This record gives sequence, structure tokens and C-alpha cells, in this order.
Amino acid sequence: MQWKAVYHMGGKQGDISRLTAPLPQVHFIPTRTHQELQKALSDSQILIMNGSEFSPEIGQIVRASPSLRWIQFTSSGLDGVLKHGGVPASIITTNVAGLRAGNLSEHAFGMLLFLTRQLRAVEQARLTQSWIKQDIFPALRSLQGQTMLIIGMGAIGQAMAIKSRAFGMHVLAVSRGYKSDDELTRIYPREQLLEAIPLADVIMMSVPSDASTRHLLSRAAFNVMKREAIVLNVARGDVIDEQAMIEALQSRRIFAAGLDVMEEEPLPKESPLWHLDNVLVTPHIGGAGSDQLGQLLDKVAQNVQRFIANQPLANVVHLESQA
Repeated sequence: MQWKAVYHMGGKQGDISRLTAPLPQVHFIPTRTHQELQKALSDSQILIMNGSEFSPEIGQIVRASPSLRWIQFTSSGLDGVLKHGGVPASIITTNVAGLRAGNLSEHAFGMLLFLTRQLRAVEQARLTQSWIKQDIFPALRSLQGQTMLIIGMGAIGQAMAIKSRAFGMHVLAVSRGYKSDDELTRIYPREQLLEAIPLADVIMMSVPSDASTRHLLSRAAFNVMKREAIVLNVARGDVIDEQAMIEALQSRRIFAAGLDVMEEEPLPKESPLWHLDNVLVTPHIGGAGSDQLGQLLDKVAQNVQRFIANQPLANVVHLESQA
């Protein structure tokens, strides 16, 4: 059987030979427009695309493609797919969860060190040639012995736990399914989130965006945080009640926040987050770094091999149509 797979690249250019070379039994068709996608999917069994490219128009094309059996998304977060109608239950959907866990945990930890070691003030002092050693000493924080609370123990959360332990931190977690290991002090179910939060010096968000996680870090959560608490978010912006967080930062109810994701992106120019001196904002770049495309194509190729061999696929997710 000649398998056909559509790689929808949108407006992007890219070399996908690392995917196609080990799969000569699969005919790969790159597409960039909706018209090309619709034509290619008329008799193709596989669609490969980034979840961020999924739109109402693509949803309509997918639902009208009789041969399509599987969509491999090249992203982890798929909240936009559900927002635009999802896909029929007859089509298997998978993502690449965990692919960028190392990069995202590094980014989160980099933001944490920036905030605890007062690197903004140090850099500003360098620009004015000011030697601020005595002034900054009292503000510096060590992570040794501090408590890290990781909300969401998927691949990113697990990578963050390893880094936290390497810095001598105690690690707590909030998770619906992760089983305790010897390195974690305690795992709380989500129902006990407000019991865990007051214990934490650092709170790291690494849950996916769905109906159950929207504003999971709520106003009530900010009200019970330590005044020294630092919030980190490399997940999705809507897992935090952003307005409640802004108010907590403005009033110094909490110490600081490191944010790679926001509720609205790009971050609106009128957002107070641009101007708060206890916030680090980065433009949703936490997953970048290393040979991302090569690693991605290898992971997709492995799943294609499983599909054509009729083996269970990795990272199956459920994105049934909401229509």
C-alpha cells in the first residue's frame, strides 16, 4: 500500500528530508495554502501540522476529508484546535508532548535565577558603571533549602523537578496522576492546591490549557501565597488569573513573576506587566533552542513508522469535534 502524508507547512519553508528519507513507503506532500491542503487531503491518510496553524477553515477541510485517519501535530499545546471545533472522533490525534521539556525547564529556571539573583539591577548598574555590591547584598536570594511547588507533573514538570533538586530545593507537586517518587517531598491532588500553595517559595505552572486548568492559579491562590513567593509560567497564559496576579505584584503581595506566556499574545502595550520591576516577561520563547526541527522530525518519523505498522501511537490526545 502506498501511504500518503500531507505536511502542512503554512507559509513556512523547511527541509523535511530527515522525516521523508527513512520512510520511502510514504509519499509526503508539503502544502502551504488552504487550497493545496484541501486537494492533498482528498486521498491522504495522514496529516502533519502545527497546532497553531489549525483554523476554522482547516477544521472544515479536515472534517470533509474522507481518507484522513490520523493527524500528527508538531506542537504540544493544542488548545487552539479545540477552540476551532476540534476534529472528528474517527481521526486519531497525537502531539509531541515532552519534546521541548528540557528547553522549557531551562527557561523557567533561567527566569528564576534572574529574579532571585537580582540580575536586572546588576545589568542596569553596569550600564551606569555603578558598583552596587553593598546595596544589592540584602536583596539576593539563595535557592538552597527553598520549596519549589510544581503544578503539573508532565515531562516539563519532571524536568523542572530534577533541576530544582540539583539546586538543593525541596520539591512539592500538584498532579492528577503522577505517582510519588523518592525525590519529591509530597504530591497533592488538584483539590488540595490551596493547601500546597502557602508552603511554596516558588510556584511553577506546567499544566496544559483546558477547561479544568483555566485560572487554576486563581485570586484565592494568590491570597494564600507567601509574600516571598515567585510565580513562573511556561505553560499557557490562561492557567493563571492574570488580573489577580498583576494586583498581587503591584501591591507586593508576592515577590515576583517570570512569565513566558500571557493570556493575550503578543502582550498588549497597555498591559502593566511591561512596567512592573518585579516581573520578567519573555515572548513565548521557552521551547526554543538546540536542534529543534531535527528532533521534531525524528519524533514524527517514529510515530509514522508505528502508524504504518499498525502499532500504538505515542502521545495520543483527544480532540473530538465540539460541533
